[in-house]
Amino acid sequence: MDLTYRPATPGDTELLYHWRREGETADWYGGPKTNRHTHNAWLLQRLGTTLVRVWIVEADGVPVGVVRLDSNDELSIEIAPEHRGKGYGPQAIRWACAQAEGRVKANIDASNIAARGAFLDAGFQERPDVKFYLWKP
Repeated sequence: MDLTYRPATPGDTELLYHWRREGETADWYGGPKTNRHTHNAWLLQRLGTTLVRVWIVEADGVPVGVVRLDSNDELSIEIAPEHRGKGYGPQAIRWACAQAEGRVKANIDASNIAARGAFLDAGFQERPDVKFYLWKP
């Protein structure tokens, strides 16, 4: 399977909003729900800086997901629901890591079994010595 990667643009806003909203319905998601205005502002801010890189993942010219590398070396990925289970996740993760200039990390909810598997398949290792803390107002 040959995936291609292109920089995200403001024209991808609606697609990325749809994928983000879908991800917010997952059992493992515990964050706040976003709205179109908040998402658009969030995305445009990231697209307007060199500190964050966002790419659309395509299979045969069809968008199937998005990968993002933040300035803190953190990788985020979302594969569209209708394209999951095809091996796109690990391949996109490996590609994004090759674009990084050093180490790459990812925060994955322990109950998100599919994401954990994709990162392990891509060569990541779980670190039992690290604890993650979250404060929610």
